[in-house]
Amino acid sequence: MALASVSAVGADVSSGGQVLNIAQRLAVTNALSKLKVNEKLPNISFWGKVLGVNADYLIAVSVITGQTIEKRWYFSVDSGVTFARLPVADEWVRDKVRKVFSSIGGLLFTGQPGFEYKDPNQPDTDESGKSPEVTPPTSPKAATAVDPAKRRMTELERLSLTVETIDRSTCVVPKGVTYLTPTGEMTANAQWKGLSSFESKKLDSYCLYRRPEHSATLARVRKTGLNNCVDYLDLVSEDADKGIWSLQSDDAGQVVTLRHLEWPGFEFKHSVATEKFGRAYFGNGLKNPDCNFML
Repeated sequence: MALASVSAVGADVSSGGQVLNIAQRLAVTNALSKLKVNEKLPNISFWGKVLGVNADYLIAVSVITGQTIEKRWYFSVDSGVTFARLPVADEWVRDKVRKVFSSIGGLLFTGQPGFEYKDPNQPDTDESGKSPEVTPPTSPKAATAVDPAKRRMTELERLSLTVETIDRSTCVVPKGVTYLTPTGEMTANAQWKGLSSFESKKLDSYCLYRRPEHSATLARVRKTGLNNCVDYLDLVSEDADKGIWSLQSDDAGQVVTLRHLEWPGFEFKHSVATEKFGRAYFGNGLKNPDCNFML
């Protein structure tokens, strides 16, 4: 899969053997093609599926690069027939998740975007003894207009933050597929032809396609000066929690697979010595609580 340029669902996008069925592939391909044109997006690609009790969420992403990396998220709850923009999780949602997520963290998604989660620290009734009626916000701006004392987090807001969190930890790309120019522009590397058999089996050969966060990465960028820099992204091996990555290759050594132990359902694949690579998430959106015991 070419980086951030896929406008349709590739045949090799899967995770743990899970793939979209033929009907879903056709629906998603058509929907994303229309979305790309209507939203004037430079690219749009399938990201994965978040499983729900009553319905599943199909997720797509558009990656816009320049001097930073911006990702726009879209979701479908009708098997890929239509996609809509996911709301950006605001500070209220982030704060609410930090405070009460332990109470809903083990709950599966329902598949109902407007479903509201009960805050155990928020009373169910107002002064009259009746449950307050709150209309779920339809946009980030509308959400901020709701009285924080009455506002409840919707499943769509939780989904947005969940997808963002998973992607931040798993947005893997092979090292060298892009580079940073002296003017600070992120550019696809036309000279990159894939990782060698030796390189593909090292975690140091894979990066996280997000804004650099680690001090070691920022130090490398500062030292490049007027040269193009291929080491401008955080390396998978530098990730804060060591041992959370599993790297395996097939018997022939031609396909390398990376999995993230904290997020079961994520899978990255690279065909050695080729430009083909891809990643996808097929899971319930819940972090593996036993990950620390597996290390």
